[in-house]
Amino acid sequence: MMSLSRRKTSRLIVCLSFIVYLFPPLASLAENALVGQYYAEAYQAFQKGDSLKAKDLLLRLLGMRKDIPEAHNLLAVIYDRMGNTSMAENHFETAIRLKPDYLEARSNLALLLIGQGNLKGALDLAYKGFGPADVQFLVVTSLRQKKAYQKAFQQALLITRTYPDYPLAHLYAGIELQFQGELQQAESHYRRALFLAHSLPEVMTAAKFGLASTLSREGNHAEAVPLLEELIRHNSRDIDARLELAEVYLRTRQYEGVLKTLEVVISSEPRNKRARFLMASALQRLGKQEEAKRHFEAFRDLENEQAKSKADRPSIYAKSRDE
Repeated sequence: MMSLSRRKTSRLIVCLSFIVYLFPPLASLAENALVGQYYAEAYQAFQKGDSLKAKDLLLRLLGMRKDIPEAHNLLAVIYDRMGNTSMAENHFETAIRLKPDYLEARSNLALLLIGQGNLKGALDLAYKGFGPADVQFLVVTSLRQKKAYQKAFQQALLITRTYPDYPLAHLYAGIELQFQGELQQAESHYRRALFLAHSLPEVMTAAKFGLASTLSREGNHAEAVPLLEELIRHNSRDIDARLELAEVYLRTRQYEGVLKTLEVVISSEPRNKRARFLMASALQRLGKQEEAKRHFEAFRDLENEQAKSKADRPSIYAKSRDE
């Protein structure tokens, strides 16, 4: 039975960090075009990884106006990534002082404090819409950042017992249990997350995919297929859902369904190994040997390229759990 791929794990993990590092638009600054321009350019530079340029623009902006919480929050994130936690903490606190209901700044500061071992200080930041369960879940985020995955998993399980109606903890517990091959327990947590996440679209999508892929591994294709089809209807370019559905179709001998499902994947990601292999396998079973050969060769070339890349890496290199 195929193990849970790193790509699937990464896809499920994405929404777990949705609390932190969010930057709302500065609609309130429309009257000051230059200030708005500086912020927009700083955010764009930050997205491109140019932290120095982003920091310079934000300092110029704050030299003109010091009462912009969003600018303080983004600057704090940049300082945090640069390792200057003292300055990061100062700017997060300023953002919160200027805008007490600024939940993004509260969660960012809480994560920083948790990373320093100051859980009490993080819990003191709880506010309406950002409760103790949210703060406790940031412990999971912090542990994951440190690659302490087993501790993160245990923390998530603790949260599911302490705050049984907190969907993110159930989602993360499901992810880790699925990764460990504990499929029945993973299924239970995914179902609970899906039930609780009615107002959290990103969590619902991740839980639905996790549940579908778990059901697929359990052989429950009848329930997995409608979930995957629903994900694809919602987002026709959902590559992971298409790959999962194609694999189910292959197992259930629906070979034409494999071809149709993978057309979008290979068109948008021609170097996707899994898509190439599944497509080749379906074509082979349909008796289309020449087309199958072409996809098998593409798969083989990608495999060889990846093997060479690994061989060229220093021996100290260690693959991340989320790759």
